[in-house]
Amino acid sequence: MTRTTMLHPTQQIDPDAPAIRIRGLRKAYGEVEVLHGIDLDVEPGQVVCVIGPSGSGKSTLLRCVNRLEEPSSGTIEIEGIDITDPETEVDVVRSRIGMVFQSFNLFTHMNVLRNLTVAQVKVLGRGRAEAEKVARENLERVGLGHRADAHPTELSGGQAQRVAIARALSMNPDMMVVTHEMGFAREVGDHLVFMADGASVEQGDPRTVLSAPQEERTRDFLARVL
Repeated sequence: MTRTTMLHPTQQIDPDAPAIRIRGLRKAYGEVEVLHGIDLDVEPGQVVCVIGPSGSGKSTLLRCVNRLEEPSSGTIEIEGIDITDPETEVDVVRSRIGMVFQSFNLFTHMNVLRNLTVAQVKVLGRGRAEAEKVARENLERVGLGHRADAHPTELSGGQAQRVAIARALSMNPDMMVVTHEMGFAREVGDHLVFMADGASVEQGDPRTVLSAPQEERTRDFLARVL
């Protein structure tokens, strides 16, 4: 079964659309609004870094992207498919987005290799041999091929994050969401978004924003963390 056949018959992937397009995204918990009309485009292959202080809405924004949180209003399109449409198969959307947060949620009773294969077998229907081949390839990509037999409790924090990234890559996602330190944004990012108080305050090239921010709130934040 191909990816497109799992979508609702009225929905078609647009190959010319951004990988992600967010327009007017709002999220409220009761009377408290935590996202205030976010607009953002992410092009295929683009590395977009979202930074900001604790409580700025970063995690809520990312959780809305695969509907772990339901938006209160606005639209989120993945390759032209509006995932806020009730007819969208949300599990299909989630299967195409890899997410690695600060809690890596590795299974401590399984070794690294098993952590990478279990979802491939159960969700993607791969055979164990194929799943292990994919897992080992992705462990090599993150420099941890030699740790396949280790358990999560034997890994450093950085190694655990790389295992979680390899696990997400093993599911062949169309997009990846990864939390990382600030240096990652400067070295790898193509586009940077600074959020504060649930709003997108400043966007631009990471090196420009980090070295010469235009907004006072951006300058204040960077002065505290850099």
